[in-house]
Amino acid sequence: MANKESSELGNLPISPIPKRARTCETRGERLGGPVRVPRSIGLTNRGLAYGFDLYYNDDPPTLLVPCTWSKNYGIGLYGRIGLQCYNLQKGTNLKFKRLEKHSTKDTSFFSLYITLEATDPATGSVCSFQTQFGDAGRRISLGARITWFTLASRIKQIYNRPIDDVWDEDTPGINEFYKVPMPKWFSDEALEPDSKKYYVVPESELHDNDWLQLLMEVAFFSKADRCLDAYLPLELKNVVVETFEDYTTEPSEKLKADNAIFYISYKCCSDPSTPLADDHRAVVRKTMDGKPGHMCLEINARGDEYWPLVMDIACRNSLAKIKRCLPIMGHSETDELSAAHVLYVCMQCADPLFLEADICQLGMDQQTVNLLARDYCDETERGNKPVILSHHMLPTKMSKNDPSSAIFMDDDEGEVNRKIKKKAYCPPKIVEGNPCLEYVKYIILPWFNEFTVERDEKHGGNKTFDNFEDIAADYESDKLHPMDLKNALSKALNNILQPVHDHFKTNNRAKNLLKQDQKTNRVVATELYKEMEALSVNAPSSAAGLQMSEEAERKYNIARSIGEECIQEDELKNMLAKKPTPICYDVMKVTNVNKLTSAGCQVKIWIADWFAQLNNKLGGDLEKIKVIGEYFKEIWQAGGMNPEKVEFLWASEEISSRGNKYWPLVMDIARRNNIMGRSETEVLSAAQILYPCMQCADIFFLGADICQLGMDQRKVNMLAREYCDDIKRKNKPIILSHHMLHGLLEGQEKMSKSNPSSAIFMEDEEISQAHCPLKTVVGNPCLEYIKYLVLLRFNEFVVEQNGGNKTFTSFEDIAAEYPVRDHFKTNERAKNLPEQVRAFRVTSQAHCPLKTVVGNPCLEYIKYLVLLRFNEFVVEQNGGNKTFTSFEDIAAEYVWRVE
Repeated sequence: MANKESSELGNLPISPIPKRARTCETRGERLGGPVRVPRSIGLTNRGLAYGFDLYYNDDPPTLLVPCTWSKNYGIGLYGRIGLQCYNLQKGTNLKFKRLEKHSTKDTSFFSLYITLEATDPATGSVCSFQTQFGDAGRRISLGARITWFTLASRIKQIYNRPIDDVWDEDTPGINEFYKVPMPKWFSDEALEPDSKKYYVVPESELHDNDWLQLLMEVAFFSKADRCLDAYLPLELKNVVVETFEDYTTEPSEKLKADNAIFYISYKCCSDPSTPLADDHRAVVRKTMDGKPGHMCLEINARGDEYWPLVMDIACRNSLAKIKRCLPIMGHSETDELSAAHVLYVCMQCADPLFLEADICQLGMDQQTVNLLARDYCDETERGNKPVILSHHMLPTKMSKNDPSSAIFMDDDEGEVNRKIKKKAYCPPKIVEGNPCLEYVKYIILPWFNEFTVERDEKHGGNKTFDNFEDIAADYESDKLHPMDLKNALSKALNNILQPVHDHFKTNNRAKNLLKQDQKTNRVVATELYKEMEALSVNAPSSAAGLQMSEEAERKYNIARSIGEECIQEDELKNMLAKKPTPICYDVMKVTNVNKLTSAGCQVKIWIADWFAQLNNKLGGDLEKIKVIGEYFKEIWQAGGMNPEKVEFLWASEEISSRGNKYWPLVMDIARRNNIMGRSETEVLSAAQILYPCMQCADIFFLGADICQLGMDQRKVNMLAREYCDDIKRKNKPIILSHHMLHGLLEGQEKMSKSNPSSAIFMEDEEISQAHCPLKTVVGNPCLEYIKYLVLLRFNEFVVEQNGGNKTFTSFEDIAAEYPVRDHFKTNERAKNLPEQVRAFRVTSQAHCPLKTVVGNPCLEYIKYLVLLRFNEFVVEQNGGNKTFTSFEDIAAEYVWRVE
């Protein structure tokens, strides 16, 4: 149901603006932006408290002016937020009636002083209501949260008192639970009936709750980048409220809590052709610092849109196509390329689509990437392509790295004169490619509509031009001397820049910003290095002489046993001796997880759905990839993984919720690593360049001390250690690489999840189709069952024979032979997953070559799985069963039997 109250807000009535206010000099209008006025004489800071009554003040405060924006829906929404803050704090039920007036304060933290009329339904009375609204903008990376503050909300008083408009960041009333990065969307498991964290708002309460309807509008307005002229019909579908406090007696009290997180699902019911006409969801966090009239709303309405768009663009474009866009960064296609260059192009291509831009207005040098965005629209059948409007580029593209190549806005008069009169290239009688004439044509004439050259009478006297053709004709015929042109140009440029010169001379904030700008890169780098070094304990260069306790030695032996290679062993010893709970990262075998947790480690299993999409797994279909991820979780849990100290993390969710940490790290890694030569990269997609940078970043993003992956991932793990050297981080992640089993098919070096015959899958019920050459070891395809079922559930292994079963421990254990199979049959959530996963596979046959031991995948399974678990291997033969206790005997028997 749409919010009826707000349907009238498209054309809010505005009180007449008094004569004095209408004479204020303005320089522009935009929703949520400043409108400047001349500074008033005799102003005090206390005057800011009177921003509500600006119209009637004889001496209005600095930078406070009445605004007459046409987009009054947004102003009305801001006013209603303040009114609702008052209702929540006072227990009242005042309703918005109309907007009276509003003023703004021009600072980096934009503020609105809003006066509106409100009614009390109980009494029918009307009052004048005042609220101060602040917008902190997007606090983190593109697409991340927007923060809005209500810093005053009160019924208008006869004598206005100063307001306390300083938000208390350190108030003890806001638990740390509400200060961490914005949460991701809750999981289905979180809403179990016994959950005390969440309250699912009943449908009967959704449509009669003004507060929830308002939050929905706030979320939608944020998603539209605060650019709505009028209310669009919205339907509230579901709301879930989360609080740190339990409210076990009455969960519905969460709705009234001072601090709460709202998960809102809603639909825009406007014309289907409208870009936003679709289902939406948003996370809104509300906090109160305890001061009257204060409330903060943080909205994460688009945090999960930008980077998936970047990655989809990367997946759809070859590296060769990305290289053609390199001129946007001042590079040629033959220049040495870093991974950051690839990421840059994909991000710039995503920007106009993310911002839903109708027109891309950039220089001609940016045309290739703008056309890339249009090509993406064609490929994805996106309805509205951005129109490309490319402006002229001054000759030989300016460079911010070369101060003499251009005129900068903060150049003072002397610097402008030096650059133009002494440095600028201005060849006599040559018009084409003359930078001074380009400045005149594209900057001076559009600004002033004329260009005046001052000179002595003997050189022709002063002359004013009103078109470029006359200037070019005089210059080409030598009637206009280069020095006269330069003098006139420098004077005109200084006239344009004079307000900027004055501002940076007189405004302390501007002067400080200019100084800070020069230090920014160094400060950011320093903070990044400090943060990276703080992620873990400092490891010495060598563990020689380190005295390990018996417990630390035990932990080391367990952890080391799972790795075919360890880089470096001394670092692993030091880590286990000094850190109580080291963090291990990425997907690994169930047995390895259980070993690491028994050694005191915490394991973070990274379900890399975005990475699978980048690597074009399952055709890059994210929905299919999600199914596979859920399937893996079921397998791990049912296969006997010890859940203690194990955390399953979806890459897409974690990265979306903490993008301000993750993507700067990816970009820093990307810019520090070059791409291989052209001949080796033409067939690569941009996504394949982005993939290793992201995988390298994962290690630091998750704070991993130990990387436990297969030997095939060794290179990217080493990249992470090299990155530590590059940024001078003392503690490097320890690389613990496990052995990779050969695939069951001929010629396969490792198993493939996309080919069902290359490995044994956990939900398989029949093994009769497994390929085994004559006179070879019986039961090779069952080795994966041994790994994931028998080894985890039993202490012995039972072999069935024609002459009777041979039991190595007890027959009763056979009843638990297919626990994973039973799980997939009985668990409602899991039982549909295997069929979906099987649909993604293709069929082939296992490989077990005659007379060959080295590289034989069946023998590899026996060597690295069965013997390690049971210390023996039993083969059923016609002449009687035979038990082997060493791989050497098996190998010798395999060759002899064949002979």
